[in-house]
Amino acid sequence: MSNLFRVSAVLLAVLFTSPVLAQTAKIKHPGADGVWGTADDTERMLQRDPALRFYNTEGPTWDIDLDAWTCTAVGKVVTIPLEIDGAPYAFEATEMIELGLNGELTHAPIATDQFDRMADINAMPGSPYLDFGGVNLALVSGMTNGTGGPLRSGATRSLFSTQEAFMATGFEGVTTRNHRDVANTIEKIAANHFSLVENALNLPGVEAVLPPDFRARNGIIENEDGTTTYIYPRQTAGVYKSAGHVYIDPQDGAEYLIPDLINVYELAENTAAGEVSFVAPGTPSHLDGDGNIVTGTPDCFVVDGLLCMFNQDPRFPAEVFGAFEQAIPREMFMAQMQGQGIDMVGYMVGDHVMYAMEVFTNLVNLDGEVEVSVERWRYRDGGNEIRFRGGVDEPAGLSLVAIIHTDTGGAIEFGIPLAPAVDENGAPAPGAQFGARIEFDLIPSANVANVTGITLEARHDTEGVVFSELFDRCENDPDSCIPDAG
Repeated sequence: MSNLFRVSAVLLAVLFTSPVLAQTAKIKHPGADGVWGTADDTERMLQRDPALRFYNTEGPTWDIDLDAWTCTAVGKVVTIPLEIDGAPYAFEATEMIELGLNGELTHAPIATDQFDRMADINAMPGSPYLDFGGVNLALVSGMTNGTGGPLRSGATRSLFSTQEAFMATGFEGVTTRNHRDVANTIEKIAANHFSLVENALNLPGVEAVLPPDFRARNGIIENEDGTTTYIYPRQTAGVYKSAGHVYIDPQDGAEYLIPDLINVYELAENTAAGEVSFVAPGTPSHLDGDGNIVTGTPDCFVVDGLLCMFNQDPRFPAEVFGAFEQAIPREMFMAQMQGQGIDMVGYMVGDHVMYAMEVFTNLVNLDGEVEVSVERWRYRDGGNEIRFRGGVDEPAGLSLVAIIHTDTGGAIEFGIPLAPAVDENGAPAPGAQFGARIEFDLIPSANVANVTGITLEARHDTEGVVFSELFDRCENDPDSCIPDAG
């Protein structure tokens, strides 16, 4: 399941059923003088209010304060914790690319102690988060093998709604917002977007498969004197989703809203599906004679007249998933997807331009790593049964086992039969598929209401367990966790 969709789906289940585990939160603090940026800036440890006072937000990001480590949305000022219960915390559905110990690139959610990565200015060319250890992400290919477009070349959409991003800042009572004006950030974002679009339109064959009025409806206006005017669209979104509790500073009694349950930034959650009518591998970035980066063209594809480019913002992912939720190499997508159907999640800039963050395909990557995916879970307390279905990408020599976990700590094993996979037309497809229906009326020692999750294990005849994953009930079927559900 898409991480971007999962967050909203589990919110109600979290509110109704999740045990509240978080007890402490570490935050930044301006010290005794109450002024940021002075010698007594420090950190404080907060305690969760025993009354469990709850809050949540889901609305346009109005402000982020990189001194106070706060985010303002729907009228609430939320304090971003450095740690929760002594452990690192992260922003869900984001991505932090770093250099690994062996020089490899690593991908992980952005840690909250690196909150400054979320600022627009730090997602633009020239930011240390695009250039580290002598490696600039714009000069790295988005493809593992072969030549393609840049991995990340900079933001094309602000974290804020454009009516907020274009608003004058630094005025009385709003002093934290002036970081948006650093080096004309929103103008640079717009320029980066139009540069990438023009690059894409220059790829052979791309413009011919787009609507005739594509340029005009996307703010690219060809003037009679031969010049071009670029009009960046006004658009809402730039959403901060959070849920958590009130925490109290034991030193002075000050109260803070801490997102200890959900902590998500999104540029948007736009979705599209259809047939890939054209695929165009991008072009790499390069250095000019003065050592400046000349940004290349992202890897592109067209879906029903929609120009899609793989996300270039270093704060967010750009992934391709296959039929079994396995990671698909970009080069496989570019080589095999023309004429195929896809679903995707990303963010739009204007009309007919999407930057894709998660692309879902029916591709199968036979890489020797077994993957098991489940596309639907259904817990029915009333019917006392559990249903689920999914597939296995490399089923040779495998048996599939479901281990049922209950709230008493018990576990029950069931074998799940595998059948040859077929596509939507009933034709043979790679891998195997399964559909399970577990009826607890036949199991006197347990019932569905007591089940907390299911572990699926793929066991090989000679190699033992080659895949194991716990599928949490409330995460995968959140409706079943709401009281009176099922």
